Formats: sequence, structure tokens, C-alpha cells
Amino acid sequence: MDGLKAAVADVSRAAEGLKEFAETGLPKYGVLATEARNLVANFGALADRIGSDPSRFLLGNQTPAYRN
Repeated sequence: MDGLKAAVADVSRAAEGLKEFAETGLPKYGVLATEARNLVANFGALADRIGSDPSRFLLGNQTPAYRN
């Protein structure tokens, strides 16, 4: 009987921890996932810009002196 009581107490402690995680930790992971998606999208847009005109990205909008 003591083993059963100890097992129930362990399950109860685990349930409290899961509840706390669901209330506080899980929403933070949701925010992290959203920010990570935005970061990946921004990197994708940056890669597209670099890929479409690498010289403009690296050298800026200035016309080289030999073209003036």
C-alpha cells in the first residue's frame, strides 16, 4: 500500500509540473517559434536580394567611378 501511495504522490507532482509548464513555459515556446519563423523568412528575403543582384548588395547603390 505504501508503494501505491508513493506512486500516486509522484504522479501528482508530475501533473503539477506539467500544468505549470503548460501555463507558463508553453506560451513562451509559441513566441519563440513565431520569432524563429520570422527570422527564417527574413533570411530568405535577404538571400533572395543578394541572389538577384549581388554587386548592388555588396557595393551599394553607388555607380563605380569608371562609369561616370
